[in-house]
Amino acid sequence: MEARTGDRISVVAAKTGSVTREGEILEVIEGDLHVRYRVQWTDGHESLFSPGPGVATVLPGSKPTARKSIAKSTARTASAKKAAQKKPAATKAKPR
Repeated sequence: MEARTGDRISVVAAKTGSVTREGEILEVIEGDLHVRYRVQWTDGHESLFSPGPGVATVLPGSKPTARKSIAKSTARTASAKKAAQKKPAATKAKPR
């Protein structure tokens, strides 16, 4: 399986009844024995993934580079931090 940055990856569920995971390949890391991919999954998480034979399918990406999705992820994280800062701090009830 040959994959490039920006391609989509689909991983077959290991257990019956589990859902197939999909994500975007952000980086291809070639080692001596195997290839690993840094993947941003559709649920927003990122992980390093080293697929076994027949487990994953790579689909050509519709995006020219993965930088856009990294920027989107960073923007989401920044906006979440701002929203958390805007919430008023909880006040403790004074004992009587």
